[in-house]
Amino acid sequence: MVVMFISDFPPTMPPPADHEIHVYMLELLEHDKTVLNLIKLIGKGQDQKPINLDSYRATRDLSGRLHIDITRDSSGRFRVYLNRKMVMDV
Repeated sequence: MVVMFISDFPPTMPPPADHEIHVYMLELLEHDKTVLNLIKLIGKGQDQKPINLDSYRATRDLSGRLHIDITRDSSGRFRVYLNRKMVMDV
């Protein structure tokens, strides 16, 4: 599961190959449902590279109903809350 929450292009339209994208996303991988990754994706076309900003490992599978909040302040600091508990501060 990937949730893009900040992007410089509409999610329904892929950017042109020569456009450098900047996307922030939260990722939960299928093979390890205990880890949330906060990722920044930057680059052009095939040269896009993910930068892992922070990770959180839960003590149980993150499946079922979850409440996730992501905030960003004016200095660019992200806070990720899982079921109202802060799990990332980066």
